[in-house]
Amino acid sequence: MQLLELYNRNRRDNLTTEDIESYMLGMCSRRARERNTGDYDQLGNCMIIIQFGGPTVGQVRHIDNMVPNLQICLYMSRRCPSTVVYEIDDGGSPVIDGASLLEYWQCLKSNKIVPDLVRTILQDHGDTNLSNKWYTRYFAFWDTINSHLLCFGKLYQPVARALGLTVEPGTTLLAGGNEIHGGPPTTESRMFAFAIGIPDQHSRGEEIAGDDDDSLLPENDGRDEENDGEVQYSPVLLHIDFCCLLFSMLDFEFGSNANLDLNLARREAKYFLVNVLIDLIRDYPMRQYLIQIHEERTGVLTWLECVLKQLEDGSSISALVEEALESDDILYTPDVIKRRCKKKKVHLKAVERVAMVPPNLSS
Repeated sequence: MQLLELYNRNRRDNLTTEDIESYMLGMCSRRARERNTGDYDQLGNCMIIIQFGGPTVGQVRHIDNMVPNLQICLYMSRRCPSTVVYEIDDGGSPVIDGASLLEYWQCLKSNKIVPDLVRTILQDHGDTNLSNKWYTRYFAFWDTINSHLLCFGKLYQPVARALGLTVEPGTTLLAGGNEIHGGPPTTESRMFAFAIGIPDQHSRGEEIAGDDDDSLLPENDGRDEENDGEVQYSPVLLHIDFCCLLFSMLDFEFGSNANLDLNLARREAKYFLVNVLIDLIRDYPMRQYLIQIHEERTGVLTWLECVLKQLEDGSSISALVEEALESDDILYTPDVIKRRCKKKKVHLKAVERVAMVPPNLSS
């Protein structure tokens, strides 16, 4: 607000936040006319973002959960680097569900077959509601594996090209809600106004049908003010959560200490998932991940920090891979860890009670 006041001192007519919002909504309407889609009638998550000085390495590429909304960036500083937008290398078909992720992994790792248990989960449990079982409920906001991959699945695929520009004040970037993007590296200060454009209720279905990326998403009669980008994933964070989900499913749906073959199959599946995670970390080894993981997830935070340090030093991480496979508190969610701890305490108390019972001397 102080910057706007300073700007307005040498102007006859004042520039207000309402002017900025009106302009941004107008740009959404212009896009709708050019694409012959439904109009936008309101904005959400309006803010002015200011970065003071540099250098800044930039954000890791990520997707914000915004569909069917638009992302709007109105750049306000001189020689301002724009948000970098990434185009993926399809290499066939895009990753939009469990089946296409399985197909992608089979092509990517042609010299190694995807483990049977990973295959079973992706093929048979893609549409299972994750709120139904206690060990998957942490990811209830995903709804299902398939619906989550529909929004974020293409993060698994490599980048074909990236578009980033240096622009002057007044330049506006509009991007679809599930575009892969990231804040740019810069050595200077940077300022822009940001908002999401929300389609009106009548034309919402037309907007979804009009965008190639968005046309895959199911229709919803409600407004999508909540799709404001607060839920976002980068490739590493997406796969960490995916590992936490699948590790629990492997343990509680395919668990049997007495069945040696099943135990080996579970280990093979976990080993595959952890190695996919290591490949993603190697591709983009940033400590930024550590501030994006909730502090209550101490196991994975400590482990990930060690992995990043070992990669920086060029040291072997085989011991850390093994630790992730054997640990009960690294690639698991806090609720699963807590429940397991309670179960262990109950078991130990039962063992202690048995040990305290004196032997029957008469027998």
